[in-house]
Amino acid sequence: MDLAREAAGSIPVLTKTGKEVPVREKPESLTLPWQPGFMHGAISYIPSRKWEIMSFHDDFIRAIREKKLVAVTARTDDKGTIKRTCVPLDYGPSGRPHDGVDRYHFRDLSSPTGEHPFMILPSQLLDLSVLDETFEPEKHVHGKTKWSVPRDWGKFS
Repeated sequence: MDLAREAAGSIPVLTKTGKEVPVREKPESLTLPWQPGFMHGAISYIPSRKWEIMSFHDDFIRAIREKKLVAVTARTDDKGTIKRTCVPLDYGPSGRPHDGVDRYHFRDLSSPTGEHPFMILPSQLLDLSVLDETFEPEKHVHGKTKWSVPRDWGKFS
């Protein structure tokens, strides 16, 4: 494979006939040929979800700072794949469980059982879109807070 072409953003894949076919434009964070997950030959590479997760993360942080609601699609152990409209609250370790693992923290506004806190691991996040609708932190922040993500939410910062 020509590294100059790879650096330019197009990843060619060799077909059974030996003809190179560009598969897609390569985001900078996709798996590269020398990393695990890249396959040569007639089978195209298997991209990691890292670029998607990072994009979700950037959108999540932007939604916190702009006080915008988010549409979340997540995989849960008990309910399978769910779609919710949420207030993005924080990203970091949780008070419950006390395992020190970073999670996305939301206030779920569209659950059939009513509003409640909703936390998921990055690996459970399947999709996240920032909505145009804004929220007021005073309506959704309860109790003392110790945010991991800096924000300007007045007395709720």
